[in-house]
Amino acid sequence: MEEMTLTDEELMKLDEFEDSEDFQKQYKLIKNEVFRRYKRGKMFFWKILLCIFVLVLFFPLGIALAQFLFVFIIVIPAVKNTKLEENSKLNETYIFKILNPILQILFPAAEIVEEGDDPVNEIKYTVPESSHYNLGWSIKFNDKKDLKASNFYVWHMETHSEGKSESTSKVVDFRGVLYSLKLDEFYEGQVRVVPTTQSKYLKKELQGNYFKALEGEKKIDVEDVLHNENYNIYCTDEVSARRFLNPSVLAWFDKHVGKYPLALYLKENRLYISIHFKYYMFSVPDEKEKLDRWTVEKAALSLKKLNQEIRDTVNIFY
Repeated sequence: MEEMTLTDEELMKLDEFEDSEDFQKQYKLIKNEVFRRYKRGKMFFWKILLCIFVLVLFFPLGIALAQFLFVFIIVIPAVKNTKLEENSKLNETYIFKILNPILQILFPAAEIVEEGDDPVNEIKYTVPESSHYNLGWSIKFNDKKDLKASNFYVWHMETHSEGKSESTSKVVDFRGVLYSLKLDEFYEGQVRVVPTTQSKYLKKELQGNYFKALEGEKKIDVEDVLHNENYNIYCTDEVSARRFLNPSVLAWFDKHVGKYPLALYLKENRLYISIHFKYYMFSVPDEKEKLDRWTVEKAALSLKKLNQEIRDTVNIFY
């Protein structure tokens, strides 16, 4: 991918935004919140040292004193800080008040919204079967294709028994990006393409927890050996499925073999593509080191790069 650059007009508009009163106000809010977290982290280190010092200096009485200190200077403040973190608007302030205006300087019709709006009963077919499906921050291009890309997080809870006690833990099934757009052509029924792997020793095909054949679906193969070895195809209308899975589309799938797991779900003319990146779009400078390196220009370049990555992913269907 060629190096991203900003035009003179974009740089001028970004400079105007950075000099604006609103930007200065929002940036100050972010800076204060990040510094508060940084300061709290530093204080935690010294509080631990103080507890250890009291423990050693006044041992054995120091055991009780250290426990008392630990509760009142570490545990109680930690509970209060957790509540503060839950109520923090750092992410919203950065995304809505800073990143969105930068995005709209570069791509005036685009916007970032807090939650993707694609229906769960359709997008769930692009990821492993689970119980919780969550679309997070989403970039909407508001174009004729209704192109969108959303952070996608899928998980379920598992219960573990140890003797008479039970505990639950969250198991992440998918973490990545969902791409969504409308196609110009209409296809009968639905098509699903899901990634497969092979077992280490028996070389048996494995499909993980992706949905197997649904009611009305049939599994088909194509005249592409690499595709058949790395993906399973399910469809309700074989003629439409084969029309959609033309040689160019199959070659597009083959390019992703060995990279991040990719799945696709097509229903009539709505296409969904999921890629299991294990990371999200829109990194927030929520630590002092990140904020120290952050600039308006770097944020703009990262958005341009993201736009190009999205276009490169869906270009064959666009």
